Amino acid sequence: MAKQFREDTTKAIKSTIIEYISDRGEVTRNDIIQECGFSLPTVLQKIKELKESGLIAEIGQSESSGGRKAKIISIVRDSRLAIGLNITNHHLEMVLVGLDGVLLNKERIRFNFEPTYTYYRLFGKKVEEFVSRNVIDREKILGIGISLPGVLDNGNRIIRKSHAFQLENYSLMDLENALPYPVIFENDGNAAALSEKRFRTGTAFYLSLNATVGGAFSVNGKPYGGINNKSSEIGHMIFIPDGKTCYCGKKGCVDSYCSAKVLGDGNLQEFFSLLESGNEENQRIWDHYLKNLSIVISNIRMLNDCEIIVGGHVGGYMEKYLSSLRQLTMQYDYLDQDALFIHCGKYRWEASAYGVAFKLIHQFFSTVV
Repeated sequence: MAKQFREDTTKAIKSTIIEYISDRGEVTRNDIIQECGFSLPTVLQKIKELKESGLIAEIGQSESSGGRKAKIISIVRDSRLAIGLNITNHHLEMVLVGLDGVLLNKERIRFNFEPTYTYYRLFGKKVEEFVSRNVIDREKILGIGISLPGVLDNGNRIIRKSHAFQLENYSLMDLENALPYPVIFENDGNAAALSEKRFRTGTAFYLSLNATVGGAFSVNGKPYGGINNKSSEIGHMIFIPDGKTCYCGKKGCVDSYCSAKVLGDGNLQEFFSLLESGNEENQRIWDHYLKNLSIVISNIRMLNDCEIIVGGHVGGYMEKYLSSLRQLTMQYDYLDQDALFIHCGKYRWEASAYGVAFKLIHQFFSTVV
């Protein structure tokens, strides 16, 4: 890690330090010196400046083996706030995240998307109501991150194509103008992946299992978007030739077999409740779903040889069934001795909203100089 920080010459020292504190949660001055490779005088000066700006604070002292106790430093949670939104066909998902990355509040409401001015007006109103309920000092708001399904062109603020919304070359400016804060946009799969530390720091594939199936790939903590920012569209890889018709128009896509809609028409709470009560039909559906999912995961592993995070709405229920998924995956994987490379995502429906809010926070860290 020390080499990584020293080689990152494009960042200012103060920015590097606060990002390091954010990543670790709680650190001492010696941690910063040893891991970031900066001198003691430099670290002392930058820590002083960050404290004076109210972004970090001393929260206690570490245990001592006889010498002087080291002071523990952490991010001041409410010194800045980020709001994340995830827009789906039928819901608006909203989260509030502190500067230390802690999820402070979340809300999911039924709100059907439509590209109309009535929607934009109501959208702005609902977001403002969420802000009013959760934020006292609006000056602390870094901005609002919005995640959406589809291939985005952030430079031109358009959705190039969204099968889920049935849109092409759609301007995002009306959504942006509905909010009185700085706005960033992100693909929902990429945003959900950013909610996972393993994705942000290592080499991993995030498999997003929501009403649609998405994916994101990270190499050494750097998301890989491909030539045209269309990488990892796992949901529209052909899984079964001439199989079920996908909403994209093709037949046999992964999405048709592994989306949340396959499980009880997408009512996951009811589906898993019946499953856990011993319902035979739900057990049959789930067994078939897990088998299909294990094949998809095995193919991802064969292609990328990386950690795989099962996230999204379905991933939020997967912890109890992780052992079964790993065992099934090993039936198709002859190169690995186990399937411990499969992990459950930390968040359920709020993953995309959280991830895009987290992106805002780290963009802020890069500006702290």
